[in-house]
Amino acid sequence: TTFDFILSIGDDRTDEDTFKALPSSAITIKVGSNVSAAKYYLENQEDVGDLLKSLLQEKYASSSIRNRGVPNFAEILYTAFTSPT
Repeated sequence: TTFDFILSIGDDRTDEDTFKALPSSAITIKVGSNVSAAKYYLENQEDVGDLLKSLLQEKYASSSIRNRGVPNFAEILYTAFTSPT
């Protein structure tokens, strides 16, 4: 199986093994600390939500992600992050 990209986001020590095991092309993000095997870091969980929201908005702007009228995971996340709170 091939993937467009691999994204791994984690916030504790146990995620370090995942960051190290993924291929060098993976996007790895540590939350809360920049001391990590991850390539990038975000300061807090709110930043993770903002990142996911921006990724989903880009996806919706560039193409349809509907699968035979059934919402997929990306659509569910998009709805969750863009609905008024």
